[in-house]
Amino acid sequence: MKKLLFALCIVLLLAGCALNNKPPSYMKQVSAYLEGSDGFVVYFILADSSGKMTTASGYVTISIIETAADGSEKELYGKTTNATIGQFQKTKIGQGSFEREVILYSFGRYTMSDLTYKPEEPFAKVKVAFSNKGTRMEGEDFIFWKL
Repeated sequence: MKKLLFALCIVLLLAGCALNNKPPSYMKQVSAYLEGSDGFVVYFILADSSGKMTTASGYVTISIIETAADGSEKELYGKTTNATIGQFQKTKIGQGSFEREVILYSFGRYTMSDLTYKPEEPFAKVKVAFSNKGTRMEGEDFIFWKL
């Protein structure tokens, strides 16, 4: 009886650890920020129709676009890759009273040498698009360089 009770507790515990995988309805957040003297990090969060953070497999595109004073745009970086449910992670972001738990997909840390072109303007737009089962979601953020 103790073994059965123990096994039931383990199953309930594991069920509670599973990440939401209801179909995403929209991109809840895109975040881009400097990390270290020569790098930056980009991640995004998906949400289902009820607003809860979720995971999904699909194609994800990241574009880092710089706009010059004359309005012309230059893509500093662009890549499309396959994202899987297993690549989403539950983690905490923020500090102090702003700390919260999220489910996110991180592109990881980039260095300035990963960019196709060196930035010439003080900031760039980071655009992320996620496609899943015929649905496309988009979001964006700005990153401010230390030039």
